[in-house]
Amino acid sequence: MDTKIDPKFLASQAIQKQPELKGKKSPEELKKVCQQFEALLVNSMFKEMRNTIPDGGLIPRGQGEDMYREMLDWEIAQSMSKRQGIGIAEVLYRQINGKDPKN
Repeated sequence: MDTKIDPKFLASQAIQKQPELKGKKSPEELKKVCQQFEALLVNSMFKEMRNTIPDGGLIPRGQGEDMYREMLDWEIAQSMSKRQGIGIAEVLYRQINGKDPKN
């Protein structure tokens, strides 16, 4: 079963559903959206990696610690994507825009 996803199709569908995005085609805005998408994926990876760590230990974890870790993971994911990241934002930008984001 071939399940290739066309990012241009997905972006056009998202723009049609949100009319305020129709006139905005700025490369900077597109780059920011791609970086946010990458941050979302990296944050999801962090969350799954943390789920592999068994509970327990000397000091039991509390709800505050879980909340702090989620916020910390999100900030780290955003910071990573704004810098070089893992490359997903750059590849997505190239596929949607057809240009290199470094130019």
